Amino acid sequence: MAPKKRKDDSESEELPASEDSDSDFIDSEDEKPKKKAAPKKKAAAAPKKSPAAKKVKTEEGEAKPKAAAKPKPKPAGPTTGPTDNGWNFSGDSVIYKDYGCKPSAKIAGFDFDGTLCVVKSGAQFALGPNDWRLYNGKVAAKLKQYVDDGYRIVIFSNQNSIKSKLDGKAAENVRGRFDGVVGALGVPVTVVAATQKDKYRKPDTGMWAFFSEQLAGGVAPDVSSSFFVGDSIDGGDEGFAQALGLAYRTERQEFGPPDDLGAAPGAGAEAKVTVSAAVPDNAKIVGIFAQLAARLQGVGKGFESRAFKKAGDVLGSYDKPITLASLKAVGALPGVGKGSLAVIKEVLETGTTAKLTDPLPGKEDKPAAAPPAPGTNKARDEALAFM
Repeated sequence: MAPKKRKDDSESEELPASEDSDSDFIDSEDEKPKKKAAPKKKAAAAPKKSPAAKKVKTEEGEAKPKAAAKPKPKPAGPTTGPTDNGWNFSGDSVIYKDYGCKPSAKIAGFDFDGTLCVVKSGAQFALGPNDWRLYNGKVAAKLKQYVDDGYRIVIFSNQNSIKSKLDGKAAENVRGRFDGVVGALGVPVTVVAATQKDKYRKPDTGMWAFFSEQLAGGVAPDVSSSFFVGDSIDGGDEGFAQALGLAYRTERQEFGPPDDLGAAPGAGAEAKVTVSAAVPDNAKIVGIFAQLAARLQGVGKGFESRAFKKAGDVLGSYDKPITLASLKAVGALPGVGKGSLAVIKEVLETGTTAKLTDPLPGKEDKPAAAPPAPGTNKARDEALAFM
């Protein structure tokens, strides 16, 4: 009897299912017990970059950090200034004030110093807020007539003594002079003053543009029915008017000759001004020099006026009597030239000088020229070249 065959492994009883029973082939590596994973170490914090490192990265091409946003500029327009009493400023080079004007397309524009008023003391520049006089007795009445005719009176004035210090002493003096003169005129006025040498200073037209955009009350000025009056000592007033196409007149064409500044209104030409002299006997000569300086300043003869004022100051501090015998020594004093010496000699010999009664050497009263067509700048260029 043949022995029974042993069951083949393939015929063995089915084993219970296990995790590996679904695979016919098992990788030997899978048979090894898996090692427990070591806990991950925390990465050390990266060191802070030094400024030098940042710079290197930037040079290698990394994007630069965004710069802090710049503050937005303030919108253009009037900004309340540092004063009360109605005065305002725009930026750091324009001061302005309106004294109750009504909008009008017709503008009667005026310069200030040498046109509506003059320096009462005879100095080259005003010594304080009260150092002014109206140009002559016709000014107030003439401006009132313009207001009655529907014009708006606007003063456009260069006031470079203020510069950017709009709340400084010089600005206070200038504002005081404007307030005083406008009060004496007795009519509604708008004042615009340029305080620095920039686009607002005449003959540039920035003040007119500022007025038109900010202060005209929504009524655009009509150039064809407007005009400007100025003294044109340096060509700035005439250049300003011609650049805008405004009709232009000098102060003498508008108001006539100025009142004599060496005397109070209605007094004679030789009325004395207040002076001081180290030697009392020299006071008369010093006073005459002060009168001459004042008269010349009033008609725009600034150079001659300054020469007489300087000589008068020197003579006032001279500590010896001025006589015909001492003329050589007096002529050697700084600031006393041949012209001044001739006046001194005349006063010593006659008690006065013909220069006090001679016609004032002002500008000729030529008829006002017709305004150029708007946009024509030839005359303005000539004025600037002259300056």
